[in-house]
Amino acid sequence: MGQLSVATSPQTGSALSGNQQDDARRNQRASIEGCLAAVAQLFDHPIFQRTDHVSVDDFLSTSMRLDLSKLPDDIRFIATETLLRKLFRVLRLKGPIPVQPADDRQRFRLFVIIDEAKILGLGGGDRDRSDNILNELITEARKFGLGMVLASQMSDHFSEEVRANAATWLVLKPMDMKEAKRNAPNVSVDPQDLLQLAGRGDGYYRDRPSSRARRIQVTSLSALERAVAEPVTSKD
Repeated sequence: MGQLSVATSPQTGSALSGNQQDDARRNQRASIEGCLAAVAQLFDHPIFQRTDHVSVDDFLSTSMRLDLSKLPDDIRFIATETLLRKLFRVLRLKGPIPVQPADDRQRFRLFVIIDEAKILGLGGGDRDRSDNILNELITEARKFGLGMVLASQMSDHFSEEVRANAATWLVLKPMDMKEAKRNAPNVSVDPQDLLQLAGRGDGYYRDRPSSRARRIQVTSLSALERAVAEPVTSKD
């Protein structure tokens, strides 16, 4: 497998500069110059200057967490989209999974969990465009073994296509009634029921086969780890 990397500023700039010198594109030179300035500003970010890369094999063989929260939104969008397209290409090269998988080991080659997925849903401009990365993955990547968990504050951050293809929904306590009204239809409950949730993992869960949502309590991994680490005492 290759390594995860993106085009560098010199590579992209060279391609644009060639177009800039092309007499056939004389009327486009102002636009090309603007693109060159934007590309230079974008790829000057330190994340694109690193020499160490993450192997795609690592993503397929072990659990990995990438924290991109400190990056500006435009850089975060490009880095995340590049990563997802790279992973999708590798999965496609492996071929489709069996039409009738025997178990989840055959059904899923990789699970990708994305927090603040709004950056991908809206970062490309139009959430409903067919080439939006989330729309491509939600419609095409399942047959190649990709599972996805997408988290965002509002369901409106996702396209109609993403929402229609979601197999499972988990809705937690909203900030206000406006947010509750937008999220409640996804789990088929009254908005007031969402407002009455206790918070901190209290939410409504609904999967595709279920006609009604179930109220559940999500326990954080750190809380489970603390519970396991605490000594158990008993009274005689």
